[in-house]
Amino acid sequence: MFINSESECSACFLCSKRSPIFNLLTQSELDYISKYRTEVNYKAGETIVKQGTPITHVLSFTSGLAKVFIEGIQKKNLILRFLKPTRFIGGHGLYVDKIHHFTVKTMVPSTVCFIEFEAFRELVRSNPDFAEGFLRFISQEGLFEYDRFLSLSQKQMHGRVADALIYLGKYIFEKEIHITRNDLADYTNTSPDSVIRVLKDLTNENIIKLDGKFISITDYQRLEKISNSG
Repeated sequence: MFINSESECSACFLCSKRSPIFNLLTQSELDYISKYRTEVNYKAGETIVKQGTPITHVLSFTSGLAKVFIEGIQKKNLILRFLKPTRFIGGHGLYVDKIHHFTVKTMVPSTVCFIEFEAFRELVRSNPDFAEGFLRFISQEGLFEYDRFLSLSQKQMHGRVADALIYLGKYIFEKEIHITRNDLADYTNTSPDSVIRVLKDLTNENIIKLDGKFISITDYQRLEKISNSG
């Protein structure tokens, strides 16, 4: 990890990688928030946010790929989602206990902008459109989590893996899905061995194609039927 003092985007107003929520700010507001911003570069496998630590900043994910997960008991993790540009990272603890309730770790080299929370909160208070956009973001986060936990609690193993592959294929990876079996297991709340068996079944049925850690979906329609049937 290192702090990039010579960022390509010297001001938020000029940045093409900022999270969409910041498009609701005026140029003067973006100039204001630029004063309270620090850009940090991370190597693969580094921790950006640690569960249980105080929230001092909100984050704008500008490059790379990361995973957001809850650290459970007996070192069992549950991945909530994956992050790619231009994702905003806030957290439900912002206005409650100011504690991070999840960990964020990079999967590839990544860049993140840290924005001081007090400066962010000042703009929430002064700009109604920005405040509404932030509420919309929090609501979307909640709806996504509802769908996730419904899948994890009511679907069988094949349905959970199908859900994961559809999500990863459509929204996270542009081409082939590149993910470890352990991460896929943590995302579907199952064991790596079970994930391997399901992937083998899907391969034998010509629904996906495996090439090492890479997964290609060859039949989305059939994969969605497995997802819908649970």
